[in-house]
Order: sequence, then C-alpha cells, then structure tokens
Amino acid sequence: MRLKNLITLSDVVNVVFVAALCATFYVLSLRWNKPILDGNGFRQTQTAISAFWMARNWNFFNYQTPVLGFPWSIPFELPVYELVVAVFSRILPTDLDQTGRVVSLLFFLGCYWPLMYIFNRIGLNRDQGKLIFSIALLSPIYLFMNSTFLIESTALFLSICFISSVISFSDSPSIWRFFLMTFFAVLAATVKITRFVPFSIDAA
Repeated sequence: MRLKNLITLSDVVNVVFVAALCATFYVLSLRWNKPILDGNGFRQTQTAISAFWMARNWNFFNYQTPVLGFPWSIPFELPVYELVVAVFSRILPTDLDQTGRVVSLLFFLGCYWPLMYIFNRIGLNRDQGKLIFSIALLSPIYLFMNSTFLIESTALFLSICFISSVISFSDSPSIWRFFLMTFFAVLAATVKITRFVPFSIDAA
C-alpha cells in the first residue's frame, strides 16, 4: 500500500520516457559502425558526400552534390543539416558517418521542446506530452530514421518550430515573434519543402 502511494503517474511516465530514450540510443549503437548503405542508401551517401565537401570548402550555397555530373552542384535543398554535420565533424572525435547519425538524432530530440510548448497550448500537461513523445521515440520508423545520414529530422524539427512560433505569434503578436515565425518557415521550406507543406497547411 505504501509503495503504491509512493509511485505516481509522473514516475511511470518518466520511466517510459527514459526507456524510450534508451531504446533510441540502443538502436543507434547497433548501427554505429555500419556503412550508410541500408535504407535510402543512395540518399544517405549523397548527403554524406555533400557534408564531406562542405567541411572542406565551406561553400554553403554552392555545395557539391554528386548528382547529374559536372560541375557537381545542384540546389536540392538548403544544406542546414549538412552544415551542422560539417561543423560537428570538426568538433567530435567521430567519423563523418557517425557524426551524421548523431546530428540526425539530436535534431529529433530537439523536437521535444517546441512540441511540449504546443502540447501545453492545446491543453495537455507535461506527463501527457512526455508520453506522446515517448511513443514517437519508440516508433520503428523514427528508430530507423533517427540513426540515418538524412535531413529528415532536421526538416521535422524546423517545421515543428514553425508551428510553435505560429502559436506564439497568435497568442501575443509582436515584430520579433513574426520574424521568428518567418525565419522557421523559410528554413523549413528550403530544407525540405515536401515536409513543410503539411505543417504550413496546418498553420493556415
């Protein structure tokens, strides 16, 4: 009886949340030393090559993309993810492939804070928000995508930040909130327009 009184719903949610995080890092560890040739291997290697050359010439707008031949440059997307990977590759003692996996996971984990703001504004409490995010962490799709060398989690993070900034602006309009909303909209759209479109429709 005493133990039952000591264990609260928040404790259970926290255990689930930590377990979900552990599962995420476990899947990352399983793929840590494997080549980026599994699912979406062509897209992963293409993104990795762009990040590789960006770390050497730091050309943000005219970065090299190994598609369609010489001069190896085509504006597929704004290379925010590739730039972050290039920077982290100079800081972390990891290979480029591993660094790309880490950055991909960090962007997804970063979704937690804007999501919690959104959950709060729609009437969910912190425990409910944590539980929803835990379910997302345990999704097989996200378990896989968060350990890839892809821009998906970056585009998702920016799109969610856009929604949270829209809510913030609608609650209390101001110039800086409008600028923040526009900033995330432009970044999300230029990083991956197909990811941003559903969020823009939702915001409208």
